[in-house]
Amino acid sequence: MHVAIIDDEVKQFIHVHPNSDHETVFVAQFIDSGFYKLWVEFKFAEQIIAFPFWIEVKEK
Repeated sequence: MHVAIIDDEVKQFIHVHPNSDHETVFVAQFIDSGFYKLWVEFKFAEQIIAFPFWIEVKEK
């Protein structure tokens, strides 16, 4: 399982894996605010399934 992330201008690429084998928790650091597309990929019985998401990252 992993997550691939790109920004809306396709200038940044982030690739993360879960923190452990027992929890589906991912931690990613974003350099800039803006919109990012994520693909979360899971493997079930030798089949890879991807779920796409859009998120907005805002400054604190």
